Amino acid sequence: MMQAWLLLVAAIVLEVAGTTSMKLSQGFARTGPSIMIFVFYALSFVALTLALKRLDLSIAYAIWAGVGTVLITFIGFTYFAEQATLFKAACIALIVLGVVGLSYAADGWPRGAAAFAALSVFTISIATVMGPTPPGTGVIADAFSLTASKSTSPTSR
Repeated sequence: MMQAWLLLVAAIVLEVAGTTSMKLSQGFARTGPSIMIFVFYALSFVALTLALKRLDLSIAYAIWAGVGTVLITFIGFTYFAEQATLFKAACIALIVLGVVGLSYAADGWPRGAAAFAALSVFTISIATVMGPTPPGTGVIADAFSLTASKSTSPTSR
């Protein structure tokens, strides 16, 4: 059973790499990242398919999608200077709570490991959103801003 969970972790990491490659490909304008999208996603689907031999579909897929979403959100905040807001942090917290709930529903899942992983992801999410903004980088926006500081309309671009 532990091997199935390790395959699920591998599937999540590969899916996140594939999604990050989408951003790096600049709309398929860059060859290397464009190719890696398909490589990472193919490997992710192989790992997920193998994990599903031993894990429930409803639980494995929800964890795959939920954890992947949380990780991609952090990558967006950290490496692509996307705005972090309190509203986004609350939504991420709800995803984490859903993943925790599903992990407790899974037969054979080590409950202590599930609680630790969820707490770790939640703590990192709060630290990322609430942490200090590096001077002049704009990597992490004001966590308490519920609206964008600048509106971007098609005419202002």
